Amino acid sequence: LGLMGLLALMFALASGAIHEKEVFEHQRISMRELIRIKTDDILNDTSLTVKELGLSLQNSPAFRKAFERRDISALGDILDNEYHRYFVSYGNIRLENLSVFDKDFNKITCRTGDSSNLKTGVIRCSGMVDEASARTGASRLRIMEGLCIHAGRAYYSALMPVGGIRLTGYLLVTIDPSMNLAAIESALAMPLLIRHPDGMTAYQSISWNSDNTETDIIFAEHTLHSRDGSAALSVTIADKVSPLFANLPNTRMAVMAGAAIITLIIIGIAFLVLRQIAIHPLETLTNQLRLLRQDRKHLGQPIKVYGTREIRELSSNFNEMTSE
Repeated sequence: LGLMGLLALMFALASGAIHEKEVFEHQRISMRELIRIKTDDILNDTSLTVKELGLSLQNSPAFRKAFERRDISALGDILDNEYHRYFVSYGNIRLENLSVFDKDFNKITCRTGDSSNLKTGVIRCSGMVDEASARTGASRLRIMEGLCIHAGRAYYSALMPVGGIRLTGYLLVTIDPSMNLAAIESALAMPLLIRHPDGMTAYQSISWNSDNTETDIIFAEHTLHSRDGSAALSVTIADKVSPLFANLPNTRMAVMAGAAIITLIIIGIAFLVLRQIAIHPLETLTNQLRLLRQDRKHLGQPIKVYGTREIRELSSNFNEMTSE
C-alpha cells in the first residue's frame, strides 16, 4: 500500500509535466491558427485595395488617352502620380511597382517608387507574367493575383486586363505585403517577425526577443506561399507562457495532496477490512487458547467462526478438538 501511495505521487508529478507539455503545444497550435486567420483577412483586404487602385487608374480618362496613343511619357507621369495618391500617402499599401503591357505582354512602360527595393524594370514575379501570357480565350480577361517572389523577396502582385471585353493590354500592380501584415502585431497583441524567402527580415517588432533559448516564450510560425507553391513569407509571433503556467504549481500540489489523501483513505479502509477478516478472528482464537491454559473448564466452549477461509478452517478445527 505504501508503494501504491508512492506510485500515485510519482504519477501526479509525471502527469503535471505531461500537462505542461500539452498546454505548451496546444497554445502553439492555437497561435499558428490565429496567424493563418489574420493573414487571410489582411491579404483579402489588401487584394481589394490593390484592385481598387488598378481599376481606378486604368479607368481614368488621362490613362486611357495615353495608353491608346502609346504616349510613354504621359503614361510615366500618370504612374508616378499614383505613388502620391491616398492609397499610398495614407499608408494603406506600400506601392513598389506599376507596369503597363500591351495585350501580347510587351512592356510599354513601368515605374518604381523612390523607396522601393526594386530596380527600375518590369517585375517578373515567379513567372506570373509568363503564366498569364500562356492563357487563352476568356481566361485572359481574369485578374491574376497573389504572392510572388522576385530576387529572393516576397511581393504581392495583381495583373489586371485593360480595356474590358475589348482587351488592349494589362496593368501590373506590385506592393510590399509586409507593411499590411505588420497589423498582425496590434491585432494579436504579440511581438511579430516577418521574413522573406532569402531570410532577410521584412518586419520585426521593437519588442521582439530573438533568444530562442528562453523556456518561457512560445514561438509560432505560419508560412505564406506564392502562386507556384513556394515559400514566400514566414510570419512568426511570440507569447510568454508564464501566465499559462502561473497556477500549475498550485494545481500540481492539489493533485499530489489529493493523491496522498486518497492513498491514506485506501490504507485506512484496507486496515479495517484486514482487522475484520484476519486480525480480529485470530485475536478471538488466541484469547480462547489463553483461557484454556488458565482453566480447563472452558474446554468445549466454541468460538465464532468467521474471517478468511484459512482462519475459518482453523477456528472450525479448534471447535472440533475442544468439543471431543
